[in-house]
Amino acid sequence: MFTRWLLTVFPEDVRIGWRLLKANLFLWIVLATASALAIPISAQLAATGGHNRLIVLGTLTWAVGLSQAILCIPLFDDAYRRRSTDWDRARTLLIRRAAPFFLAATVIVPGGLLAAAFAMTAVQTLLQQTPVADFAVPLFGILVYVGVLVRFCYVPFLIVLYTRVSLPQRSLPAPALVRPLLVVLWPFVASSRLSEGRRWRLAPYIGLLYVVRLLHQRVPADLQIFVTLGADLAALIAQAILFRYFAERIDKERLE
Repeated sequence: MFTRWLLTVFPEDVRIGWRLLKANLFLWIVLATASALAIPISAQLAATGGHNRLIVLGTLTWAVGLSQAILCIPLFDDAYRRRSTDWDRARTLLIRRAAPFFLAATVIVPGGLLAAAFAMTAVQTLLQQTPVADFAVPLFGILVYVGVLVRFCYVPFLIVLYTRVSLPQRSLPAPALVRPLLVVLWPFVASSRLSEGRRWRLAPYIGLLYVVRLLHQRVPADLQIFVTLGADLAALIAQAILFRYFAERIDKERLE
């Protein structure tokens, strides 16, 4: 099964992800370059004691990263549907959806880390001083963390492109007990529902995003610019692949 995925599914996913990225490749390269250059500049400011400038640079870098994370979604949507890039729409969504996007991110990532911490504690308690504890505990924590992110990986796409009313109603559960919670939690509920049956396909790309973030802390300082640039582009391709699966599922929900 893994060989089939590696030789057939993965290359096709990368091909489609690259197509979505290529539509606005210059923009992504500029943003990735800005992110890469921020690292040595931050190190230099920290060494010279320019703390105020360091705070300003950190804020700008964070703003650029947030803007990229939001902008890529409508741009991927246009590229996936083979439309010309609608910059007015992208700019409007960036302004209107930034706050809920940021709030959702502050729930998903810490929530995944908290679930992983509980899982690691439980495994550590079970295994105690066994020889496999040092290996199994962090591995189990990573699996739980990635599992949470996989379940809710469609939340950013839903928040940026849809509202609860505009989302195909098949994507949301109907039980009366759940309906009051949908006012706030509908992106999480819909993401869990839409990712069903595809989570094994999504997991490698969530894992890739996890590995990409670790690379920033594991490479020599003189290579960080190039590694960061390549890692950001690799992360964008992974996000484009996730968006492709999301768009396919949404289209299927509309037709059924």
